[in-house]
Parts: sequence; structure tokens; C-alpha cells
Amino acid sequence: MEGKDRNSTSDVNQCKYKNKKIVKTIDDINEFVKTYPRTNRELNTYIIKKDRGSEVSLLKSFVFYIFTQITSILAVCLVIFCIGFLIGNHISSKSSVVNSVIYNSYSPNDIGAQLYVGKLANQNERQRSQVHDALGLDLMINFNFDYNNLFMGTLIGKVLLFYYPANDIGVRSEEYCYRNSTYSALAQFMMSPKRQFPKWQKNHEELYAIFAKENSLIFLNYAMKMKREAEITYINDLLFENLNAYPIGGADITISPGIMQGINSINALVSINHIITDKTLLQHLINDCKKGRIYVQLHFASNQIKTILFRFQPQTGIFLPFRIPCEIKSQDNGLNNEFRLSVIKNYNVQKTAIKNINFFIN
Repeated sequence: MEGKDRNSTSDVNQCKYKNKKIVKTIDDINEFVKTYPRTNRELNTYIIKKDRGSEVSLLKSFVFYIFTQITSILAVCLVIFCIGFLIGNHISSKSSVVNSVIYNSYSPNDIGAQLYVGKLANQNERQRSQVHDALGLDLMINFNFDYNNLFMGTLIGKVLLFYYPANDIGVRSEEYCYRNSTYSALAQFMMSPKRQFPKWQKNHEELYAIFAKENSLIFLNYAMKMKREAEITYINDLLFENLNAYPIGGADITISPGIMQGINSINALVSINHIITDKTLLQHLINDCKKGRIYVQLHFASNQIKTILFRFQPQTGIFLPFRIPCEIKSQDNGLNNEFRLSVIKNYNVQKTAIKNINFFIN
């Protein structure tokens, strides 16, 4: 009995101690509330929100689950759509076509081609050996490009300018285009085993080196989107490709930036000062220039379009030869002019920029 009384007494004392501690804690809390009422309100607000947040209903949980699943599915579909869109845009861009018919061409000095023949300047054969026969030509060419890509592109290519003897393509001096009646004769001539091609054919890199030394250059300048529709003609006829033709100028690399979706007019600046070493070529030029015209053709040795994401090769047929005026002059007159100097300067600037870009990329 005495043990039980002692235990009960200790329990009572312990309860009194705990009650005093609780009372003291309550007093401290009341004092804190009186001293910091704003903090008390913020704590109450936080506790209420926390209690409410923990009591999420089953319906709300189900709705949230459905919403997150739908959002995830839509995100995956969006990624698939973007990938498919980019691939489809890249595939459709390969239908881009370079027009085979030159849209416009004109000479900035209203002169056209000038054939400088050393024989006319010096009749003495010993002096004539020191004079070079040369063909000078300053020309601006516009051709259309049907570009089917949503992203802005840049045309990068190697270009050449060919001269076609008129008697080879079957036109008279007053004619501007080909006659239909000549096609059958051309076909028979092409299939003839006696068909011979000119001996000028060299590696393109050798030609570009020669033209760079002569400054016989072609500089692709700006591209401008046309506001109206234009007819696009694609020609891939081996009859034109295999006719006798002589390269008279070119560029190993040149670019035309700013090409937008739709019909674009690309501007090419041509400045030729080609030294003639082939006597057959000289004779053809003399015969044609005596009639007041020559036929030249723009040719892409290789070209491609580069966009921010993709790179592809557009469809490029064969440009039709076109007529420009020509006259024969003596060697006394110089070939340099402001237009030619501008073409050379812009080409060199562009070439340097391309080298710097390739250096940083590689």
C-alpha cells in the first residue's frame, strides 16, 4: 500500500509539473501573439491553406491526372509534327527549279562584247606576236529561280560563261532564237561518228585558275523576290549541252544570299577579259562579230542551296544561249572601266568572306 501511495504522489507531482510547463508555453504563445500580431495572422493563413491543400478530393486528383496525360500526348504530337514538317519542307524544296531561259540581259555601257584583234592593230607579224587577242565583255544577267522552301536560302555555286559559234547552232545574223527546222539537222549531226568536240576541254579547276588570273569573272549578286508570277522553263536537252562551246569566263565559287520562297530574280554580274589563244575560237568570234552579235550561255558547274537547317541541290537544267551585240576593235583602246573594277572588287571581297567563314567553321 505504501508503494502505491508513493507512486500516486509522484504522478500527481509530475502532472503538476507538466501542467505548469504547458501553462507557461501557453503564456509565451499569448505574449508572442500580442507582440507580433502580423506574424500570427500569416501563420494562421499558412496553416489553413496547408490543411485545405492536403484535403484534395479524388475527383480533383483524377481531373489533374487526365490533364497531365493529355498535355504529354499533345507535346509528343507537336514534336512529331515539327519533325515531319521539317522533313516535308526539305523534300518539297528539292522541287526548286532554276529557269533555263534568261529573264533579262543588258550591258551597263551599252556596248556589248568587244573583240580586240591584235592583227588589226599591227600588221607586222613580229609585232603581232607581242599583242594578245582578247574578248572584252561587261554584262548583267537576270534569271529566275522558283524556290520552294519556307526558310531563306543562299545559292552557292560554280559558274561558267560559254561562247557558242552561231554557225554551229544554226542561226542567221538577224535571228535571236533557234529555228525549229534546225533540230533535225542538229540531231543527225550529233549522231554522226565524225562529230568532233573542241580541244579546249580542260579540268574546271584549271579553267577557274585561268579566269581568276585574267579577272574574267562572274559574280552572283543579290536575289530579289518577284511580285508577279513568271513562267519557269526547265530544259535538259543534250543537243544544247554537246554543241561546240568555248568557256570565256567563270568563278570557282560565288553566292547569292536572301532567296525567299516563290519566284526570285537572281542578278549576275559578268566582266570578261579573256585572252584568246585558240585560233579556231578567234576565227569563230571574228565571223560572228562581223555580223554584229555573238551567242553566250550561262552554265552552273555545280550549285546548291543552303538554309539555316538543310542543304540541297535544286533542279538546274541547261540555260539557253542568248544573243548580245559584238564589235571588232583594235588593241589601242583599254579594257578597264568602272563596272569591271567594281565586279572585280566585289568578287574578291566575297571570295575573302567565304574563305574566312570556311576557316571558322572548319
